[in-house]
Amino acid sequence: MRNRAQRLFFPAAFILLILLVLMGIRNSADGRTWHDTINALFGFGSDDNLKYFIYHLRLPRIAGAVATGAALAVSGSGQEWW
Repeated sequence: MRNRAQRLFFPAAFILLILLVLMGIRNSADGRTWHDTINALFGFGSDDNLKYFIYHLRLPRIAGAVATGAALAVSGSGQEWW
């Protein structure tokens, strides 16, 4: 049973990461609908302000947060070896 739990951990963590990234983009988008936010994210929307907000303000912050979290995880696991 432990082996199955280990196999499911990383896909579940990845799905959770994607959901949290989408929530980070959505929660800061001025009360816009999910439809508007997803369309702007993939370039289909016509609202240039929302596209600018997502691409130049939210995504760099989210990418920095994910990179920082990954770096902290690596450094924490590296400390166990010493």
